[in-house]
Amino acid sequence: MNDTDLISVIIPTYNRAHLIKRSAESVLNQTYRNIELIIVDDGSTDNTKEVIDSIKDDRIVYVKQENKGCCAARNKGIELAKGKYIAFNDSDDVWLPNKLEKQLNTAMLNNADVVWSKVFIYGNLIKRKVPTNFKEGFLEKSTLPLGISAQTLFAKKEVFFNNKFDETIKDHEDFELLLRLMKYSYSIYCLDEALVNYYFQKDSITSNHERQLDSLKDLLKKYNNIIKGLSKQSLESLAEFIICKGFEIKNRKKRKGALNFAFTFNSSKKIKLLYFLKKIHFYKIRALIVKSITIPIKHVINLFRKFI
Repeated sequence: MNDTDLISVIIPTYNRAHLIKRSAESVLNQTYRNIELIIVDDGSTDNTKEVIDSIKDDRIVYVKQENKGCCAARNKGIELAKGKYIAFNDSDDVWLPNKLEKQLNTAMLNNADVVWSKVFIYGNLIKRKVPTNFKEGFLEKSTLPLGISAQTLFAKKEVFFNNKFDETIKDHEDFELLLRLMKYSYSIYCLDEALVNYYFQKDSITSNHERQLDSLKDLLKKYNNIIKGLSKQSLESLAEFIICKGFEIKNRKKRKGALNFAFTFNSSKKIKLLYFLKKIHFYKIRALIVKSITIPIKHVINLFRKFI
């Protein structure tokens, strides 16, 4: 392998001193060695700098700015990048050792502007590979790039230099960026292999389901012309995503609004079945919790004995 092309890797971070070292080392330990790691500290108030200083590697570039959000931090990294290619990681996620090598080889072999990989999600005591609805190869314009996260993206420098992250949106910034890239006809290649370990954190932006859906609604309205050209499968996937997120919303009125919104995109038998199963699961669990509180403990014990 010839490490002739410099790759700039950007990690935005905010108060993740307890996680940043693991993330940074997964980048520094890549099989592809010719990299610079730009860590943009977005106004942390913990000991992030001390942790980074403890990593003895001259490929690290550390810069601190006032708190502006992850999009601004990534954009700052893009401005500082010296590499021919740019990739991103998040401060709580971990790359597999051969991520950059595989993505660079794929980009060169297929002459792709952007290459992204799938991820392993860790959370709630499970590990699973997502997303499954994308196949190896270039994304077609009728395919919705929802579920492709920034920490999987790898691209030619000019792609991100000419198309920075939108600092005005609160969520789905990677989705919005990909919609723009598709609009401007950049070639986006899916590598059908999980090369990132994504760790779900309680304070993660993705845990705010209501905000996620509000942001998604705004983006779907903004890029309405692209949405109109989507395939039935993509619209079905979009409806599925909204239903799954909708049932996580605690406010009853907003939950109902989100679920109705899902059916405006697709109302196939699959979507109706998903809605039905989610609804049963949602209310059955609640009923069981209430029932377990009200049933006398001796009755619970007697019921349990019948099954052992």
